[in-house]
Amino acid sequence: MQRYRSPKRILDVGFIGESGGAEVHYAVVDSLAGNDSLVGIDIGENKMSRFLSNPKTKMIQGQKNLDYRVMSVFETDFEDETFDFVLLLEVLEHLRSPYLVFDEIRRLLKPGGSVIITYPNPLETGKLIRYIFQKDLLHSKYLSDFRGSPEHKVFPHPLCMANYLNDTGFQTCAIEFIKCDCKCLRYLFRVLKLLFGMENKFSSYIGVAASKQ
Repeated sequence: MQRYRSPKRILDVGFIGESGGAEVHYAVVDSLAGNDSLVGIDIGENKMSRFLSNPKTKMIQGQKNLDYRVMSVFETDFEDETFDFVLLLEVLEHLRSPYLVFDEIRRLLKPGGSVIITYPNPLETGKLIRYIFQKDLLHSKYLSDFRGSPEHKVFPHPLCMANYLNDTGFQTCAIEFIKCDCKCLRYLFRVLKLLFGMENKFSSYIGVAASKQ
């Protein structure tokens, strides 16, 4: 006898890449069960327009329960306790006020709901080695190289992130270290599962899962 699983509602924040790609988002959509629903939001009107005109997007909209909106996560109009999961995948490092986003995420999550976050690992091997041997930490080229992209603002130490979440109404469930060369579906599986095994603390990306208390 098949066990009943209640439908899940997911919010995917800032899911369209700078180049217009959304492969991880498509993989999330593929993982949805029949009664699950997903809302995707992004602040880029042009990016959203390109995404919605993509033939692949048109195809999945006919097969899944999906809703797309141009919207900032800092100013949503969703009701309290709307979502079971909020995905913040490679978004945190782009925000000018990254920690403030968790106030809104906590409001949007149902009790026991989870936020899943990924961002570049500040302990990544190349960054760590350069940091150890860099004499002038304020050298402009070093600072530029460290953040990787002009769009990157912050990528906190994973323990700082865990402590922050634990202090602000969440319970951090897992920290995962993710290699950048993972295939899309494998990457998604690791993010969603966030297994406790920490095989490489110096990988390129960090995944953190925390539940609303």
